[in-house]
Amino acid sequence: MSATELAPPTDEDLVPRLAARDEAAVALLLERWWARAYRLAHQLTGDPATADDAAQEAFVHALRAAGGFDPARGPFAPWFLRIVRNAAFNLSRARARRAGHEAAAARPEVAPDDPAARAAERADAEGLRQHLAALRPPYREAVALHVVEGLTFQEVAQVLGCPLGTVASRVRRGLEALRARAVGASL
Repeated sequence: MSATELAPPTDEDLVPRLAARDEAAVALLLERWWARAYRLAHQLTGDPATADDAAQEAFVHALRAAGGFDPARGPFAPWFLRIVRNAAFNLSRARARRAGHEAAAARPEVAPDDPAARAAERADAEGLRQHLAALRPPYREAVALHVVEGLTFQEVAQVLGCPLGTVASRVRRGLEALRARAVGASL
């Protein structure tokens, strides 16, 4: 057997199998992409339940849309993460309409005398999530996709559907705002 026969299929190789409803391809893509889909949806919505639902909806949508995926237009990652982004925003808007805008923006209060809760809030990951949540959505999206998800500016531009220069500007301004918040928090 050659090395190419042993190499696992790429995501782009799996999409036609996904379109054909190949259960093994669906399982492999779920295994590879579930955590990233959930993480991005959580970064964008700030709500674990909405993030979970958005990730599920993204996979269902990708399954339905797999026949329209064209690897000549770009790799799988930006295509799929754009689906996740759209699912997260659609669910957030729908839930905000149902529950009212106040409920969608509400966050649980942390008891000031609970040392475990205070320690958890000081954790790096939690701090980053909070700082990201404070950014305006265009900057939060660009920074989350580039820094947290590790996408290139070109891939972020594909996911967001905006020019490359806009992405670079949003990432730069978003990181500047995060630095300013970090400096202000440490004073």
